[in-house]
Amino acid sequence: MTLTPIGLLVAFGAGMVSFLAPCVLPLVPGYLSYLAGTSLAVAPAAPVAQGLPAARWAVRWRVSLHALWFVVGCTLVLMLLGAAAAALGSALSTYQQLLERIGGILLILFGVALTAGVRVGAGHPAAEVGEAPSVMRLAAPGTASSDLLAIVEAVC
Repeated sequence: MTLTPIGLLVAFGAGMVSFLAPCVLPLVPGYLSYLAGTSLAVAPAAPVAQGLPAARWAVRWRVSLHALWFVVGCTLVLMLLGAAAAALGSALSTYQQLLERIGGILLILFGVALTAGVRVGAGHPAAEVGEAPSVMRLAAPGTASSDLLAIVEAVC
């Protein structure tokens, strides 16, 4: 497999399309404010707004460092998931036909449940309508919490 200019252009275009997708683009301001360790409400009162060059570079360096650790965390998790999927696939290759049939049956059952309007999680306390999950802050913004955010987001 070789890298050609057309292949790189197509890969870049696909990345831009996925970045501009409606499920990703709205997350960018929150992601950047998380990396900066501030919010839009706090940012105008920060020393950066006063025009101090040293403070401006300090904030840029902090955001860049957190972004780097976020990328390292995503890369690590996605590489490990890929390696685990490859190992699992090769280990289960002898059972491929059986697994295809089981998967097909499950797909048909889920389709019937969806078409019939069956609530799969009915009766479970977490599936009840009106209950909102509690939100908690895991840690103060730092390189470790940026890595944790990347790990959680990469799995999604």
